[in-house]
This record gives sequence, C-alpha cells and structure tokens, in this order.
Amino acid sequence: MVPNIKRSVDWVFLHCDLISQRVNDVPSDVLYSFSTPGLEVSYPFEKEPYWLEWHPVNKNMINSIRIWVTDRRGNPLDLNGIDVAVRIMVEKE
Repeated sequence: MVPNIKRSVDWVFLHCDLISQRVNDVPSDVLYSFSTPGLEVSYPFEKEPYWLEWHPVNKNMINSIRIWVTDRRGNPLDLNGIDVAVRIMVEKE
C-alpha cells in the first residue's frame, strides 16, 4: 500500500523531541515542514530543505531521538507502515 498523503493533507510536519523553540511566540518542536501540492502520489519521494536551519538542542546528553510525522493540525499521518528516513546533523558548540 502506497501512502497517499496528498488526500486532504496540504502540509507535512516533521517533529523532533530534541528541539523546543518559539515560533511567533508559540512553542514548537517542528524540525521541518513542506507542502504537498508539488508531490506526485508515488513512493518514494525525497524532500530536502533549501537551506539548513540550526535549532538549539534541549538535552545535555542525547541518548534517544524521537521523530514523528503529522499534518498541519497535529494529527499523526497514516503512512500504511512505510518507513520514513530522516537525516539530521548535530553540531557540538
């Protein structure tokens, strides 16, 4: 089963528990987001940011990372069991 994220999903958000930031004075753990109108209904697809954004990490020691995918309302996306690969870079100050 190929996930059809275009059906009623106009934005996809990748969340990460390593970050906690404020965007327009609202707390956020969004690592990256993208709109779906330019996507073909197929598998796989790749999305890369146009520029890198660096967010402060909210942990002193990283022993686990949780990343999840939602729509713009915060509802988890049903990807029909398809794996999601995310590459992040962590830089020590």
